[in-house]
Amino acid sequence: MINGSIKNLIKNKFFCILVNLHLLLLCASAAVNSNLDQIDRNYSTGLKNLLQSLSVRADSQHINIINLDSSSALNWFFEKTTVRVLTDIGFERIYQTDSVEQPMYHLHFKPVDCTVGYKTDSDSVIRRIKTSVYLKLMNPQKRILYSDVLSDTLSDVIAKSTIPDIEDDNLPFTKGSGISKSTFGYLEPILISVLTAGIIYTFYSYRSQ
Repeated sequence: MINGSIKNLIKNKFFCILVNLHLLLLCASAAVNSNLDQIDRNYSTGLKNLLQSLSVRADSQHINIINLDSSSALNWFFEKTTVRVLTDIGFERIYQTDSVEQPMYHLHFKPVDCTVGYKTDSDSVIRRIKTSVYLKLMNPQKRILYSDVLSDTLSDVIAKSTIPDIEDDNLPFTKGSGISKSTFGYLEPILISVLTAGIIYTFYSYRSQ
């Protein structure tokens, strides 16, 4: 027979294990930024840093953005993000024409790459998001200030169960590749509930001794 002190020790250890597992699952299921938000952050941060490095200041000047590939399915997203960044740094008038004759800044853009990938690492998933956009910036004197591909890559660790929530079925470029979406996402809430019940039972059982 196991005496009372050993029983209490076993219950205490079991209680600690349940609490740790519960906290681990809660942390794993915590909200993470969606793939769309991270793609936006990649490009907008890179564009803003680029303009600052080139000492481009709005100073109430106008700017024209030119889409170099109207057939790209990504155009609407990068165009919207570009307009927002330019507005944030102070450009009051933003045009969208193919002409570069007017004395203003001209920003040409063309989406090159936008991919989301997943890689399993133990019980979690490494998410890798890459964005690449070709940009050519001309000043009002038609001098080319920049002409290159602006690329940025984000890598972070997420719970596998969050993948369905961070992707958007209506936006194919937010869908990742490299990992199968298992049923663990459906099982995780059940596991959390079971562990919670176990913690409560163990806690009151321990107190009743």
